[in-house]
Amino acid sequence: MNCPVCSYELENGTRVCTETDYRILKSNGVLDGAVLNNPTEHDIESGDEEIGDTVNVKYCACGFWEDR
Repeated sequence: MNCPVCSYELENGTRVCTETDYRILKSNGVLDGAVLNNPTEHDIESGDEEIGDTVNVKYCACGFWEDR
């Protein structure tokens, strides 16, 4: 599947909610891999149940991503 923004092939990744932001990480079996997109800051409180949640995504280096 190709990116609808830039036409490069989409990669598999994981979108993670951290205590400070949402970020997309490489899906290489290691969740602390390189951040692929600029993190998106949020104002979720540190004790919120959403912290640590993950979702599988398809992403592109141009910044496009979508749930798989």
